[in-house]
Amino acid sequence: MFKDSILAKDCEFRISNLSVSRRTVIPPVPYVCFHNHLLFDRFFYCTKGKIMFDNGIECPKGHLLYIPYNYTYESRWDIKEEGEYISVNFILTDKDGQVITVADKMQHVLHDKKKDFLPMFENIHKVWTEGAFGYKTKSLSMLYELFNKLLLYNNSSTSKDKMYRAIHYLENNYLEDIPAAQLADMAMLGESMFRRNFKQITGTTPVQFKNELRLKKAYEMLNSGEFSVTETAMITNFNDLSYFNRMFKKQYGINPSDVLDAISDQHQ
Repeated sequence: MFKDSILAKDCEFRISNLSVSRRTVIPPVPYVCFHNHLLFDRFFYCTKGKIMFDNGIECPKGHLLYIPYNYTYESRWDIKEEGEYISVNFILTDKDGQVITVADKMQHVLHDKKKDFLPMFENIHKVWTEGAFGYKTKSLSMLYELFNKLLLYNNSSTSKDKMYRAIHYLENNYLEDIPAAQLADMAMLGESMFRRNFKQITGTTPVQFKNELRLKKAYEMLNSGEFSVTETAMITNFNDLSYFNRMFKKQYGINPSDVLDAISDQHQ
């Protein structure tokens, strides 16, 4: 979400021309947004039904969409049920007063499964529509808070993606001697932080994870009857045979030679 955007880069910006609306629509309500029609950015939270756009993006209930300043599109609502949405509209400018956008294209921001963001949209709409003294300032403050929460969400999602990329790399290269520092670099984390995150995700350490994959491969090789214990240990990168035997028994409860003996008994 929002790769190469102001949220990803944590740039300085100013919010102006804020407005908030909540609408109920009776589908299909086809709509065409022309150039120079909507000169503001929008956070579009669907609270009921589903809206579909000509670029293939869909925004059903509980999903948040971003539509950039002066963006052209066509849309229509799914006819299965009436639609409803909350739209927070604003203009962003940089420190030089130039109009900027969160992203260049329409973006599906997130699926609000736990409804972490829905109260924020409902509250900003409530403050805006009630129009009490200071409502504009308070609404603006709430929008900055929303940006901050999206920034944290974006960074969290990006960090998880990088962690899973490193784990996936280890899964596909477990026969190589890959130091944890190399995997940490892939995840763009310090080694100690990487090790903590790795254990939270996998329940084990990088070395244990790698050894479990190697031992699984070793079991498959031994069970094929085509490799000796020594050959299997060497191929799976256990250079110390006694260590291999010890680790194998710890994981499977039997010695590597027991696998070969069982195969031999089957062929007698």
